[in-house]
Amino acid sequence: MMLFATSAPANVYPIAALVTLAVLALVAAVIIKQRNQKSIIEDAVVAFPKRNVLLIDDLRNFRETPKDANVVIARTSAEALIELEKDVAWDEIWFDHDLGEPNGVLDTTMPVVDFLSERAYFDNPVFVNRVIVHTSNSVGRDQITQSLRHYGYSVSVVDAKTFFIV
Repeated sequence: MMLFATSAPANVYPIAALVTLAVLALVAAVIIKQRNQKSIIEDAVVAFPKRNVLLIDDLRNFRETPKDANVVIARTSAEALIELEKDVAWDEIWFDHDLGEPNGVLDTTMPVVDFLSERAYFDNPVFVNRVIVHTSNSVGRDQITQSLRHYGYSVSVVDAKTFFIV
């Protein structure tokens, strides 16, 4: 099969062959890009998974659950400790202080604060990008923020009314 007329000068064939190869390479690149587009998007989703958020509160729920987050709600300090013992990197941990009286015994988040502090003290901290304290208890708020800041955690204090419903 002849691609070109036989009457063309001999020096045209190498140029035409190069142009043909360049066009074929361009077409191949476009096809590969289209086929891989889905793979690139899937890889990006894996590379940027949802944020992990732990809410420790006996009553409240977020007004709007963050769409880009896996939210775990712990209603007691024991539930929170179970979650923190898992090998999870937490983007945010939200702290209430007073957790009611499950089983007739007053519960607070101080066992959780102690756990995080102890892990940090022994150079094995739980990865927490940001701690957010939303308790209405001013004494408890100060205990949580001072303890966790002392061990290097980034702590913010917010008004619960802004973020939660009961």
